[in-house]
Order: sequence, then C-alpha cells, then structure tokens
Amino acid sequence: MQKKPERRYQSAAELISDLKHAIMEPNVDFVIIPTDDMLVNSPTIALSNDDINAIRSGEMQNNMYANGMNQGFDPNGMNQMNQGYDQSGMNQMNQGYDQSGMNQMNQGYDQNGMNQMNQEYDPNGYQNGGMMNGYSDELSDPEEEKVPPKMEKMMLYIGIVVLVALVVLVIMFAKMLSGAGKSNNTPSEVPSATSDVEKTEKPTLSPDDEVVQVPKLINRKYEDAVSKAGDDFVVVQREEASKTIPEGYIIRQEPEAGEEAAKGSEIYVYVSTGDDSVLLEDVSKMQKEQAESKLKSTFKDIQIEYVMQADDKVDEGFVIKTEPEGGSEVSASLSSIKVFVSTGKEVVNVKVPNLVGKSLDQAIKTLKDNKLSLGTANETYNDSYPAGQVCEQKTSEGMLVPEGSSVNVVVSKGKKVTHYTYKINVNVSSSETNPFKNPDDENDTSDGPESGNITIKLYQGNTTIDTKSISSSYKDFASGGITYSFEYTTDNGSLSKSNFAVEFILNNKILTFSPSVSVSSPTED
Repeated sequence: MQKKPERRYQSAAELISDLKHAIMEPNVDFVIIPTDDMLVNSPTIALSNDDINAIRSGEMQNNMYANGMNQGFDPNGMNQMNQGYDQSGMNQMNQGYDQSGMNQMNQGYDQNGMNQMNQEYDPNGYQNGGMMNGYSDELSDPEEEKVPPKMEKMMLYIGIVVLVALVVLVIMFAKMLSGAGKSNNTPSEVPSATSDVEKTEKPTLSPDDEVVQVPKLINRKYEDAVSKAGDDFVVVQREEASKTIPEGYIIRQEPEAGEEAAKGSEIYVYVSTGDDSVLLEDVSKMQKEQAESKLKSTFKDIQIEYVMQADDKVDEGFVIKTEPEGGSEVSASLSSIKVFVSTGKEVVNVKVPNLVGKSLDQAIKTLKDNKLSLGTANETYNDSYPAGQVCEQKTSEGMLVPEGSSVNVVVSKGKKVTHYTYKINVNVSSSETNPFKNPDDENDTSDGPESGNITIKLYQGNTTIDTKSISSSYKDFASGGITYSFEYTTDNGSLSKSNFAVEFILNNKILTFSPSVSVSSPTED
C-alpha cells in the first residue's frame, strides 16, 4: 500500500475504471505510479536529518509539549503545515492530544518509553543496533512519512479488508463478462430437457483461471467430442434416452456451447441410448390392487405414489387416473408414477331431523327431505305414543351423519294389554232325559229325532261368546251324555264359572238340561 496519498486512488470511480481495464486487457501495463519528481505541492512533508535526530533524542517531543506544535516544527517550515492543520481542525486534534493524553503520549515515549519503544523494536536500544536500526534507516529517508506502530497495524487491517473487497469485485465482474458471452442458441434437433433431467452445477471461475470458450459437441459421437475438446476440457460421458437423436450421439452438453469456462474443467455430455419409450397402459377404472400389479409387471423398479381423493363417478377403491396419463408414451425405465384412487363420493354431512311423534309415512318423508333414508322400523308397546307413531329413533336428533345415511326407528303398538285365556268344560249327564227318540222302542212316543246336531251356546252375561255344534244320537246320549270344551280369551283376568252360561238347542227347540260347567284358571300372554 502506498503511504503517500497522491500515489493512491483518489476516488472509487478511478479504482473501478482500472479494474475493468485490467479484466479486459490483463497483459497491458497501464497503471502509472507518480515518481517523486512528478509530485508537485505534495501534502506529504519530508523531515530533515535534524528533525529526525531530534525525534530520536526526544528533544522535539519535549519542545512540542513545552512550546506548542508551532515551535517544534517552525524551523523547517512547519508553519505552513500548522496552518493547514489549524484550518482543518488541528485545534481539535491538539485538544485530543493535549487534553486526552498528550501527557500520556509523552509518558509513552518519554517515561516508559522511548526506552520501551526501543525495547519493542530493539531490545538492545539504539546503541546496540537491533531492529530499531532498520527503523532508523527508514527515518533517515526524508522522502518517507513515518507512522506510529498502532497506526501501522490499523492501516494493515484496513488494507486487508480493501484487498478482500477488490477480489470480490473482480470475481463478480468476471461473472458478468462470462454471462454476457453466453450463447442463447440451442440446436433445433436437440429435444428440450424434461424436469427430471439431471443438471450439473457449473463451476465458479476464479481470477487465476485461464478462460476458454466451450466448443459445440452436440450431435457428435463421444470419441469425436473428446477429440474436439482437445486439451482444453475433460469430457465426461453420461447416458440418456432420446426419441430424436440416434443411439451413440450426444443429445446435450453442460456447459453449453459458446459459454466460457476454465481451461481443464469438465464438460458433461449426454449420449443417446436410443428411443426406449413404451405406451403406458391405462389403468383407470381398475381396482387399486389390479392396477398396481399391471404397472409393476411392466416397469421393474417403479415406485407408486397413491393419492386418495373423493370422486362422484368412480367407486371407492378404483383408480381415477395416473400421472403420467394412461395411453401416453413414457420411458421403459419409468421409475415413479402417481396413481389417484377414489374414496367414493365426497362426504357431505347433514343433521338428523326429529322423527318421534310422527307417523311412519311422515317420518319417511322427513328423512327424504333431509337427504336421508329409513332403516329398520320395529314395533313395541308404548304407553306414551299411540299405535302407529314413531316412539323412538336410534340416531339422535341433530347428530351429523353422511348424506344418504339410514336412520332406524321404533313404532308404537300402543299400550300393552294382557290377555287371559279360559278353558270352559261343559258336561250333560246321560241320566238327563234323552232328547232323541229310541228307534228300537216301538212304544217310544217322544217327538224327538233319532239323531241330529245339538247347538251349544256359551254366554258371558247376556253376550254370546262362542257357539258350537255337535252331532249326536239316542245311543250316543244314552251311553255318555254330552261333553264339550270351550276356550275363551279376554282382557279380564277375574272371570269364574258364575260368569258363564250354556244353552242347548236341537231342531230349534231349547233343551232343558242341567249341565255341569267348570272354568280353569286363565293363562296370560
């Protein structure tokens, strides 16, 4: 780094201008560093030998502190410098050195000091000629401005930061020039790369790289491409199927022709393996398992990704579509496919309406209006709802269920009534007057028939509850009389023999019998 300001760049514009010039013409020496005899009115002030000796002995430093900055440097024309510093704020600088510690500075150079400084640069002092002797030689040069050690370190750090920034600027500018020189022309015979085509990351150029232009290797055989690239590039072969480029010829390359790349870097060429496309079978409308079997039998290492989605037209478990689409041409080495499988119609939930208290017909209509249907309709006795009304629904009112669901109900049969069944036995003894005429007795003058049907009527109170007819004759009655059993069912469970009466009729004539009637205990159901 140049210590004299007139030998440095005066503005960022000058620096960028020379950087551009250096990149465009790296072999041309166009930077001119001014020599000492070219510098006029230089702000850098040279010290005389007497001044340097005074600094070494500490006399100037004491004079500066005791008499002020002007007296220390006036003998050598420092008035002009003081004026320049005074106008730009040397008073403030003097305050900074005087108030905040010119004394400390003096102590640093005088008390600890100049001897400590000598120890830092020359453990043996000026007398023994250590490192300070080299520093003394620099001070003896009246053309060079000397800087305190701390300032030198600060300038070193600033110089490193500026150097790093310059390197970054050079790299960015080189990229800009490289991008401007890219060729945007792609041969028409090369098929466009699909989304799954492997891409190679482009290497970054450094300022030290020798840049050469990438040759066109497309539509060549690999051996020709190697020959064409020569010593400038290393050609790396990769394979790729193509429907348009014959087998063995290069489909595409990375980097592309016309781009700039570092000499000795790699060019990746994709050599055609020919057309390996096959027709993808349409597996839509197939069951999921059947479609999977078809695809795996065609493509050995295929990975199937299933996507489940609702569909109003395709039944649950059946394939809706695939990606790639069935019927399209795909590579024989197809490695992955998406299969969309139906979960059935899209589920829409509806609220279950209230059905209790409605007739069965009303309940069916209400369910239909809410896009639901009736399930089972069992019957039971119920004291609260009359027969025919819904007394219970199995799915609660207000519950959300899928549209089209069925709701089961229970229909009332009304109040439950207990029925009692009685068995009534009627017996007429043969000792009773035989109502039939004896056919074997010529002296029998009765007007009854020899045989006929006897009607038996059973009464509960004044109400006929049953009527039976039995066939009989003189001999039948004479041998056993009349015996018959009735069964009577009622909701009255407290009936007895006294509640029943029996009447016998033969040829419309009421017979005067005194029958024996017995009533069993009722059975319930």
